[in-house]
Amino acid sequence: MASSSKTKDLDGTAEGANLVTRLRRIHSRLVEKKPLIERDLHFLADGIGAYLDDIDHGRTSSLDRALSLKGAWGGISPARRDVLDRRDHLIRGVRDVVTEWREKNAIAVAPLMSLSARRYESQRWLRERNGVLPPDEPAATWWRILSAGAKIPGAKRLGQILEGEIQDLFEFPSHWPTVGESEKGDHDEFASPD
Repeated sequence: MASSSKTKDLDGTAEGANLVTRLRRIHSRLVEKKPLIERDLHFLADGIGAYLDDIDHGRTSSLDRALSLKGAWGGISPARRDVLDRRDHLIRGVRDVVTEWREKNAIAVAPLMSLSARRYESQRWLRERNGVLPPDEPAATWWRILSAGAKIPGAKRLGQILEGEIQDLFEFPSHWPTVGESEKGDHDEFASPD
């Protein structure tokens, strides 16, 4: 396996948006001393094999590149993709929590969300950014997104996120707290990888 080979998923395509989720799943199973599923075993074996193959052939080796954690020039890194996917997940979730947004379609709710986010960012964020998670919604969601170093998109992109457009398939871990379940002061569940 040459260094240009990247770890492949079952369908043979390189890992993309769900790579960080996969690593979280592998880590969790290893910590809990549970066996890995077969595709995760292959993922690790192929990545480590590519790394060792590079070393054996005198090529510059990189474990992060062999595991597809660091791609070629351009594009979005798996870590950044994870932040954006988690941001989008929170945006979809807050829609169901805020009563006035719940029944509206994406086109109608996107400008309302955008206005709410801009108000939060300009009026509360500077005071709350080093503090604890706000107890109210949608402020808690905007706080999580901004604390992770992500930007809250404008109305057009919010509408696309809410409609599920321009998104990659992404498998969310079941252990992440939902918008309504988070406790005040708990801000580790959406930490920025940067």
